[in-house]
Amino acid sequence: MTEIPNALMLLLILLLSGLYAHASWGLLSALKQDAIPLHYWWPVLGLCLCALFLIMAVFNLPLPLFFLLLYGLKICELLHFPDTDRQNWAAVNESFLYTCAACLVLIGLLSFALGMNVQALLANPLLRTTCLAALLLCNLITELFLSRHAEALAVFKDIYGSEESRLFIQFTFLGVVFVLADAGACLFDLPTTVVSLFLVGSNALLLMMVGFFMNQISIINQENYLEHEHTLLTSTMQQQTARTEALKDTAYRDPLTGAYTRLYIFDYLALFLSRGEAFALAYIDLDGLKAINDSFGHLAGDQYLKAFSSRFSENLNREDVFARIGGDEFMVLFPGITAGAARARLLTIRRRLEAARCENWSLSFSFGVSEAPTGTSKPREALIREADLSMYEDKSARRKKEVQA
Repeated sequence: MTEIPNALMLLLILLLSGLYAHASWGLLSALKQDAIPLHYWWPVLGLCLCALFLIMAVFNLPLPLFFLLLYGLKICELLHFPDTDRQNWAAVNESFLYTCAACLVLIGLLSFALGMNVQALLANPLLRTTCLAALLLCNLITELFLSRHAEALAVFKDIYGSEESRLFIQFTFLGVVFVLADAGACLFDLPTTVVSLFLVGSNALLLMMVGFFMNQISIINQENYLEHEHTLLTSTMQQQTARTEALKDTAYRDPLTGAYTRLYIFDYLALFLSRGEAFALAYIDLDGLKAINDSFGHLAGDQYLKAFSSRFSENLNREDVFARIGGDEFMVLFPGITAGAARARLLTIRRRLEAARCENWSLSFSFGVSEAPTGTSKPREALIREADLSMYEDKSARRKKEVQA
């Protein structure tokens, strides 16, 4: 009567071997391994597993030898990883430890529950095939779990070469040796209770330690990831700040003359008015630019604008704001001085520029000044209009003098 259960268990072993091989193929596919065509790999692994488990079921190989052969099959899986590095050994050792330690726990529980020593339990064909079927089932569950969480294996690539990685690999190899030593204890006729409790306790503790170690590595990897992301974010923010400053400089600097732009001086005026600070505002119109453009071309006119802007800026103080607001028109904001003081400074600057000349051209300009006393309620537009009208009065007066001369 025992032949029928044995035959059923052997069929179950064949079925589980095939399922395990297919699950292993699923794991390799999830990890995107393409060292060889994976469709040819899982039938080969399935045949090897079937042969190994059937030999164990029929001939009752020594348990340490059986575990060694099983470990050899798992090493064959290693060959199908892209790199034979530490993270691959970790995957192989983890799978071996989970399955074999679980098998030893099951053997210990059966031995304790049935009151049989391990030798007698493994000598019983039905119990032996039951343990083998349970081992295959553990393998199958482990492979399915890893294939669903294949990204967890990437942890070892992320921390490759670290102290944590090195210690974990060493620990898994020690765990393999420990499991093989535990299996060796099953070869001797030792007290049933002691051996069964030892198998259950030691291997359950081993599984807990592997899980704890994996959790710690996951935490370390997460911290490393967050640190990397923080560094990357800081670098991105610095680059963004640099780009913002570059864009701001583009918006606030006239590309031709290097003077500030209309936008900048208008913002500056609004700031001074909001603070109620005193200042004088000058509106400047460059003389002769149209004649130069008509006679010598716009490139000559551009050179004239550059020369004027450069030499005019040389006569200003650090706190003065000089801006080109369009064409040949400029504005200057003189902080903390009256309109009279601003006119005196501009007259001095005009005399210097007219005396210096630029390629036989006189760097002459007309100007008008408006004043914003402390706490003024004048709007920005009124100050600009007042300075603009004053500039036209200056231009008209100078033209009359030229005509009279």
